[in-house]
Amino acid sequence: MKLTWHIVWKDFRRLALPLALWLGLTLAHTFLLAAYWGDNQVGGEAFEGLRYYAFSLGALIMGVGFVLAAWLVMEDNLVSTRAFWPTRPISGGRLLAAKALGAILMFSVAPVLVLLPVWIGCRFSGYEIGCAAWQLASSQGLCSVAAFVIAAVTANSRQFLVRAVGAAIILPMLPALPAILSDKLGVPQANLSPGVLVSQSWLILATAFIAPLVLIVHQYLSRLTWRSWALGGLALVVIVVLPFIWKWDISDLVQPSGGQDIAEEAYARNVKVAIVNSQISPSMSSPERRHIVLAGTVSGASAGTYVQFKVSRAEWRAGDRRVALPRFMRPRPEASQRISTLALQVAGLSLHAQEEESAPWSMETDEEAGSVATALRTNRSLAVTLDLNLMRGQVVGELPLQVGAELRTGACLTRLIGLERDGEKISVRLEDRDFSSNILFASTRPGGGPSLIPHRPGEDCFILVYRGPVKDVIGGLQATTGGKIGALHINAIMVGQRALNLTVPARQENGTLVEIPDWEKDSVLLQVRFRPDVSFTRLLTTKSFAP
Repeated sequence: MKLTWHIVWKDFRRLALPLALWLGLTLAHTFLLAAYWGDNQVGGEAFEGLRYYAFSLGALIMGVGFVLAAWLVMEDNLVSTRAFWPTRPISGGRLLAAKALGAILMFSVAPVLVLLPVWIGCRFSGYEIGCAAWQLASSQGLCSVAAFVIAAVTANSRQFLVRAVGAAIILPMLPALPAILSDKLGVPQANLSPGVLVSQSWLILATAFIAPLVLIVHQYLSRLTWRSWALGGLALVVIVVLPFIWKWDISDLVQPSGGQDIAEEAYARNVKVAIVNSQISPSMSSPERRHIVLAGTVSGASAGTYVQFKVSRAEWRAGDRRVALPRFMRPRPEASQRISTLALQVAGLSLHAQEEESAPWSMETDEEAGSVATALRTNRSLAVTLDLNLMRGQVVGELPLQVGAELRTGACLTRLIGLERDGEKISVRLEDRDFSSNILFASTRPGGGPSLIPHRPGEDCFILVYRGPVKDVIGGLQATTGGKIGALHINAIMVGQRALNLTVPARQENGTLVEIPDWEKDSVLLQVRFRPDVSFTRLLTTKSFAP
């Protein structure tokens, strides 16, 4: 063990300067979040530009970490005949342990320790710090594994550069390779159900994760480079061939546990989702596609909750035969439920005790015209497994209507940074800062799939409440979700801005509206946040389509 730590300490000394610069770059990347902090003049275009810049800098940080991990491996080369370590009493297993330990400390633990004061300053909870640390450590850990794979079978830096560039070009093409081979070789891919497609995805991910680890261990223990290349080639062949040969549904092995089923039964059993209308029309994106729209109603959600529709899978069915649609069904933005009335209920300000009997929803996707024509000709039904969230509201707190006012609840910080008057309207500019997570697997159901998209922790609604002495005020109670100007997500921290367009409270005198004097001093903004309470699914089918 002492020799192992000696190797680790030797690598730290040799990589000290570039490692320090890399960690400084990681910290500087996070401080981009402060670029527009407090600026109430910034627009959505500026946020979009900063988002692309932040993404590019994040990719650069990942790339530099990749190169440093390869440098760590090639300090004690496994291929070169001039390597020094084989002349010492160091086994391949001990060297692997030292390099793995050094990589974990340098590229996973060190960045977490550097950003830990930032997360604590943002008032992250212990759970949120754990999630943020795991996201950062695992993402850079995957880059380190990739660097280990290439560097372990490479003799010098020039070879490494050529192979790294080649891998960056070839690997992103692998998902499309089965479709290309099917088209060029005339070997049709089977029409499969969503469960089989998810099973294939999990097997491919497992192969892509396990094969590099096997290759690294094999190379360190045997130093038989040709056999390591053979193992890598075999893994690539398995990944490419799996979509052609695997036809069994094992998605139940990765289904959520029974605890989630119990939660679904307890909280979402009364939710009813129905299809009212289904349409097929020419697609606007391509004349060779058809646009499929499913519309319906959802009812039964308890007071203060609403049902959120997520991206879902669909399939054509005819008896036992199932053919999955290649594209996901996506919720239409114009059909999303309005949460303003629900926010008033949650805050205890609504005159209505219950929400409406039902609310509309709609999903859409594009499908190849030939597939649609075949499905309609053979009288197949369209089945969609809806992935849903039951969103429950909670009052976060209240914010005085004055510039500089802040509302803090844990990691959630909302600050009022601007008030702009335009006649009878007033624009309130708010700034958000909160914990933002990336869900590696959004769902293990057949309708779900991998997701690395950062997201807000919930949907916010703001309520203007006038509490002054004047009675019968018009506009004294207004609820709105506001328009999101932009948001930036870096290292589990989200910073964004939104604008609330409100009407100035007034009262009626002699048939005219008169503004309430000093209404700003007697008004507050209530913040209500809707968070996912439970996730569940509903299976719907339809056979009738309107043109």
